[in-house]
Amino acid sequence: LSTVSIGFVAALFLRGVPGLQSILHPPALLACTLPSGLLCVAQMLHYGALEALEPEEVAVAEKVQLVLAALLSSGVLGRRYTPQQWAALLVVTLATLCFVQVQSAGSIA
Repeated sequence: LSTVSIGFVAALFLRGVPGLQSILHPPALLACTLPSGLLCVAQMLHYGALEALEPEEVAVAEKVQLVLAALLSSGVLGRRYTPQQWAALLVVTLATLCFVQVQSAGSIA
């Protein structure tokens, strides 16, 4: 709630009443509703996962969340990422998977 309030105050302060009207415009609200709703669900699932899963599994799930967020922002919001940004996301995800594999192998031995 505080984040929304800060956004309203910032829009009002920076652009006046037209700025406030622009963020309350239905297409703008609709464009933000899906990603923010999905993020809310993801955060609730994350807290549940912290109780039910091993830390390594949670780390992998967080990296998958990064990839999904990038794909959704690209598809839903039309955000464009450079090949370097996609490569960095891939490297982080693969490094996490490798780390989990090493941790799993160490706990078995």
